[in-house]
Formats: sequence, C-alpha cells, structure tokens
Amino acid sequence: MKIFVQFFTTVLIGFLFSAMCYAAPHSLDTPHSKKSGHIMGNNFRAFTFPLLPFITRIKHIYPVAHGNDGRRYAWYSLGSVDSGGVLLPDTTTKCDKNCIDISTVNYVMTNKSCTWPVIPFYGVVGVCWNLTNRALYYMGKTVHNVEFYPIIEDYFGTYGLDDNSTCISPLCMIGRVKYSWSSCKRATQANFPWQGKKLNLLTGKKGVDPRITLYNKYYSKNKVAALQGISPKELRERYLASLMDLNIDEHLAANFPADRRAVLQEIRLNLEDRLKGLKVSAATHKDYLVEFNLAVNQSLDEYRAVLSEKEYEQFMNASKKEVYDVRINNK
Repeated sequence: MKIFVQFFTTVLIGFLFSAMCYAAPHSLDTPHSKKSGHIMGNNFRAFTFPLLPFITRIKHIYPVAHGNDGRRYAWYSLGSVDSGGVLLPDTTTKCDKNCIDISTVNYVMTNKSCTWPVIPFYGVVGVCWNLTNRALYYMGKTVHNVEFYPIIEDYFGTYGLDDNSTCISPLCMIGRVKYSWSSCKRATQANFPWQGKKLNLLTGKKGVDPRITLYNKYYSKNKVAALQGISPKELRERYLASLMDLNIDEHLAANFPADRRAVLQEIRLNLEDRLKGLKVSAATHKDYLVEFNLAVNQSLDEYRAVLSEKEYEQFMNASKKEVYDVRINNK
C-alpha cells in the first residue's frame, strides 16, 4: 500500500508539473492593442500557488490585476495557473482608480523581449518569481516573501538575467541578449510606457522595495559615479553581492557578524560556480534542471550547516526540513 501511495504521488506530481508549466501562457482578457489606449486598473496582487496542498516546496507565483470596470486580468508567469492560491504578502497595490497601468504590465508579461519561453529558458534566464518581479517593478514591490526566495535572487538577481550577467553556455548567452530585464524595460518604455501613479504615491510611507532601488543604483543610466566605467562583469558581481547583503539585513540582522556574513557570501559564490559550469541546450533542458536542482539543494545544505534553525527559517522563510524543487517537469 505504501509503495502504491508513493507511486501515485510521484505520477500525480509529474502530471501537475507538466500541466502547470507546459501549457501555453496567456492572460484572461489580454489588452494587446496599443491603438486602443492603455487599460487602467485599481488593484494588483501576486498569488502563490502550492501545486499540492501538502507539499509546500512546489510553489508557483502569478500576478492578477483588476481594471476600473471590474474585469480581472491574470498572467500565467511561465505556468498554467491563473486562479486560486494564497495572496503573497507585500504584493498588493490598491486605489480608487487609475493607479495601475494594466497594459504596461501585460506588455512585460507577454512580450517576446520580456518573457522567456519555458523550454529551453526556464531556470536559465530565471523562474516565475523573477518574471513576476518584472510585473511588480512599476508598483515598487517584489515577491521576496515567498519560501526560499534568497537562493534564487542571489543567483539570477531580482529580475532574471540582464545585459551584464555572466554566461558560459551558448543558451545562457542567447537568453541574456533576448530576455534581459534592461532590454525589456527599454522596450516597455518605448512601446507601453507606464501611465499609472508614480512609485512614491503607490508605496506611500512604506516606500519602494529596496531591491528596486538597488537595481536602479547599478543599472540605471544615472548610476552613481563610483560605478561608472567599471566592467560589466564586475558590475554584476557587485550587484549580486549587494543583493545578498540586503537579504541578510532584512531576514537576519543589519548587524549580522561580518565573519558569518562572509560565509554566506561564499556559499552564494559556490552556487554561482556550480551553476555556471552546467551545460544546457534545448535538447538537454530537462537534464539541466535536474542538475540545477541538485546544485541549489547542495547550497541549501550549506546554509543549514552554518545557520541555526531559527536563523535558517528567518533567512529562507522555510524550515530546514523542507526541500526546494526548481524543476518544472518531474516525470
């Protein structure tokens, strides 16, 4: 009986993974037409969806908006789930009218310069968390409260690969050029520039997520003088190190000991080295995700070894018993 239950669960998980991430993505009521003007809204949120209620490690995140006319817009974000789940904290933006530019968000979530195909770029350019962060950019928020968030952000950055991301495999290099967040943002501003409220009006006293401020510090045209003229590789390295420090400050403490902070940074670099060395192509994408998953969980083991139970839970928003699975096809 036990063997049957294990077999049934494995088959069910594999089926749901396939159903979730290989269906063609779309939005329910897609505001595609630039000529018709921007569709404005009053509510924007991101939901986290456990693929199976009793397995918290399998999570998908997708954004939802509501127009001024009450119509609902949802984007799959590299998966096929567009309803249900739990509201992810600190992702909601609400107003009476016209604070959300749904057309801009739709461009980010559906345009070919912004949204990468699941095969073969899932886990190469980024995952659904990174893509949903792109949708949240103009509202000053991120999905940083999802379980295991730092392990993904400290490798991909907040928004997935960018112009200066370090790549070894040809597929990574293609993804960096075709789907970089900087390229997406430039295309969005050229074709569907944001017409919603400004960040300071949307976020109020709570302020803009510091990840957005950090990204702009390193990647905006007006980056600080100290970052002008340094190589793209070094810029990316500094950016990712700063992101790790931000996660440590937020989840552990701003005064977290420097020697222990250095250990966590070293674990981050170890993961980067392992992932940069993985070979990936369209034909080997499934195998790549298996190796990617092993590398991530190896790093999680390293974090478990140096952080207490409480520290680990604060940092990863998950217990040491939970196992993260980045794979989208478990068959």
